[in-house]
Amino acid sequence: MEDKIDPGWVIDVEPYLSAIPESELGRHPLLSGVPPSAVRRNWVDGFDHVLFPVQQSDTYLVVVVEFREGRVLGHYVLDLDAAFRE
Repeated sequence: MEDKIDPGWVIDVEPYLSAIPESELGRHPLLSGVPPSAVRRNWVDGFDHVLFPVQQSDTYLVVVVEFREGRVLGHYVLDLDAAFRE
């Protein structure tokens, strides 16, 4: 929806995703050709968390984007099953 509000804030994360070594993803390879499952925007701090599904149920590769600056800050793997098991 944000791209309809201000298209200047759309950031292509594909080059970043392509640069992540497979060894870094370990047992969490990205699903090929699948768009993000969700984008969570924090308007106050200026960050997007873009959730890409991986080949494990309820697990995502999350790419953190500083949308006002137009740059990717990094990524992490979010395993919801493990997070709620603790």
